[in-house]
Amino acid sequence: MSTDAHSISQALQNPIEVKELYLDSKKLETLDERLKECIHLEVVYLQQNKLKELPSWVDSWSSIRELYLGGNLLATLPDTIGKLQNLKILSLGGNPIQKLPDSIDGLNHLEILKIDDGELHYIPNTIGMLQNLTELDLFRNPISDLPPSISNLSKLSSLNVSQTNLVEFPKAICGLPSLNYLAISSDGITNIPEAISNLYNLNTLVLSGCPITGLPESIKHMNQLQNISLYDTKVPISQVQEIFNTVATISMIEHPDILLRH
Repeated sequence: MSTDAHSISQALQNPIEVKELYLDSKKLETLDERLKECIHLEVVYLQQNKLKELPSWVDSWSSIRELYLGGNLLATLPDTIGKLQNLKILSLGGNPIQKLPDSIDGLNHLEILKIDDGELHYIPNTIGMLQNLTELDLFRNPISDLPPSISNLSKLSSLNVSQTNLVEFPKAICGLPSLNYLAISSDGITNIPEAISNLYNLNTLVLSGCPITGLPESIKHMNQLQNISLYDTKVPISQVQEIFNTVATISMIEHPDILLRH
């Protein structure tokens, strides 16, 4: 018997056997409460629907590992989301979500959290409890700050906070030892701290869109850095060329007036 379902009616034929549910682009406005009987679900796709809320009974899906909710009308998440302790991927891009619930700290095994293209204003300090998080995508959200607890995400390797409303470069970012990819841009970021060199595993640094007039001297000591993007910045070409010639690992620097490659 198949363990995947592509319609609600198919899932309800034998709900206890269903492990994967594919309901993308079904014009769903609500979720049939009977779906909570699918207690062994591991993967759920609900993208590109018209869902305005996620029901509180979502915690019935206690075995779920991947939950895709992109492109809906979700403004909030229920507190019960924090009971999904086996969840590894939570994709929420393209929803008007304004805040994450404090209960998010219950997602002990979460590895990927995507909330791009949203209306996020608030990230709870409890996000720092997500010790297994490796990827955090906050692209194009009106957040103005990151909580200090971000620095506790010791396994985080990819962070995207481009096109946000950050008022300065968050100091907490400099405390992420595993970070490999960092994309950050905001009109409020006019200075990159010397402490960025603490990101000794950083491979790619995207600063496009930040009105910075220079880079910190410490960047010359980042011996894993390979790619730097400086489009729409005011970093002088002379400094760009100096970094390109000084940092042995650099393979490419993108700049409004020059493109350097090794």
